[in-house]
Amino acid sequence: MATLQEILAARKLPELMTMNDGGAVAGIGGWEKRRVELLDVLAQEVYGVSPAPVPASWKLEEEAAAYADKAVEKRFTVSFDTPKGVFSFPLYLAVPRSEKPAPCILLMNFRAQIPDEYYPVEEILDHGFATACVYYEDVSSDDADMENGLAGCYSLAERRDGQMGKIGCWAYAMSRAADALLEQPELRKDGIITAGHSRLGKTSLWCAAQDRRVAGCISNDAGCSGDAVTRGKLGEHIVDITANYPFWFSASYQRHRNREEQMPFDQHFLLAAIAPRPLAIGSAQIDEWADPQSQLLSCIAAGPAWQLYGLGALAMPQEMIPVDSALQDGAVSFHYRSGTHFLSRRDWQYYLNFFAKKLKL
Repeated sequence: MATLQEILAARKLPELMTMNDGGAVAGIGGWEKRRVELLDVLAQEVYGVSPAPVPASWKLEEEAAAYADKAVEKRFTVSFDTPKGVFSFPLYLAVPRSEKPAPCILLMNFRAQIPDEYYPVEEILDHGFATACVYYEDVSSDDADMENGLAGCYSLAERRDGQMGKIGCWAYAMSRAADALLEQPELRKDGIITAGHSRLGKTSLWCAAQDRRVAGCISNDAGCSGDAVTRGKLGEHIVDITANYPFWFSASYQRHRNREEQMPFDQHFLLAAIAPRPLAIGSAQIDEWADPQSQLLSCIAAGPAWQLYGLGALAMPQEMIPVDSALQDGAVSFHYRSGTHFLSRRDWQYYLNFFAKKLKL
């Protein structure tokens, strides 16, 4: 049986530590230049180029005690300028009562109700975290309609190669939510952690990779075009995801259908662009579409980026780790949960324990 190292070598991934001009990445300074190259190829070929950051304003709409008075809930309206006028969306925030600022997990979620089956607010608070949430369709609908919401504000119905799709819209809104959160005195300025599941895990990764104010990232079951290397993976491939959800991506992503071996990038580029900040990846045993082994291989392949900063990234196991276990000793966490494609309480426990250690709670 082949080891993970042998499997990874056989995937023949593009070199992470080789500059576009063929030179080797030299130290942290060289990596900073390489990181720009990684973000550029991912923007041009996968997610589309994000608009230049336009800092958001915010308005507090509601505030009330919550969860037996151990927390305060706030609801904001976040607004920012776009080429077609001001765009606004709601932002939820819950903060534990404490004498010191709390780190905050910012979740982009599939449903507007709070709490939600993917979003155990009280449990997050009980671990010492504040938490914020944006409902993704308050930003733009999850379909081919490019006229509504933020997509319409950037005229994406006529988008060309290199222009963002819906993942780019959702990720940009996460950064605008971070604008508001970073101005809240009860939150740590070094403690904003993006989070998302499935397509919104891809969103969390793309936001954190671009926005260095983000202190850490959670990606749950993001799989194809997210946290799993594409070359050689099981389940979903670019031909599938671009047939079913072309609107998530730049139009240029289509040209990599059935040509994955020739791509000048793979998804370990996306994970590595988050270094040296902590990153947590979650997978599920009965989720071949995402392919847990390819998620783990992506974490391993991205590891040299953290090592440049003197940080251990991820242990190099010889084989796939056991079900219901985790690798959490380094700056990159990977867990392998029993069950199906879902953001479960068990997933949250892995993430909360990991970031509690990294942020010294």
